[in-house]
Amino acid sequence: MKTSKEITSNIKKGIITKSMVDEALYSANKRAKNHRDNERYYRGCCHNKYRERNIEREKEEKKKMYGYKEILLSILKPSCIHKEPLYKKVRVTEDDRYFKKLWKKHKEDAIRVYRNNYYGDGRIEFFEYLEKDEIIGYHYYLFYEMPNHTYHSPITEEQLLDYKDLEVKEIGRIVTTGDDIHDLMSVQAVRKIIALIESGDYQYIEE
Repeated sequence: MKTSKEITSNIKKGIITKSMVDEALYSANKRAKNHRDNERYYRGCCHNKYRERNIEREKEEKKKMYGYKEILLSILKPSCIHKEPLYKKVRVTEDDRYFKKLWKKHKEDAIRVYRNNYYGDGRIEFFEYLEKDEIIGYHYYLFYEMPNHTYHSPITEEQLLDYKDLEVKEIGRIVTTGDDIHDLMSVQAVRKIIALIESGDYQYIEE
């Protein structure tokens, strides 16, 4: 997406507004999700000769975008901590005697479906679903609220001690998706905002 004149002008003046951070965060976060999804896709392409190279490329790009996200979040304050239940993951393979019955039951909520396209039939070799009656742990996230979007940043259970003043709120399972890169702030603009943050020579304006 083309960078607006206002954002370009602010960057030149060393000004970072809350809406600019929100837009940059959204771009970095959604790009990271795109690379995550691409990585998962290539992991499922067992007969692709470039499989390993593609997986590593997507992993590196995902890591880079999440790194951008953390730098942008560093100038913000979280509003609370979200506690997400971690459910037992169940894998059902095609040789399971109850495969068809379980597939019918969990077709809509399956978290992963692996199809073998080697012979072009796309048959399902296995699928995975979450057993929501069995919680095996929790994930914790710092929760940030911005003008148009919200963001999560993972922390460990041990790190909860560093945020004693924040309320912990239990939530459901977090489901995230990517977005069309043409609708996102350009990576170049995101990098320029990050460069200002890293320089320490900027003015942050809460709109």
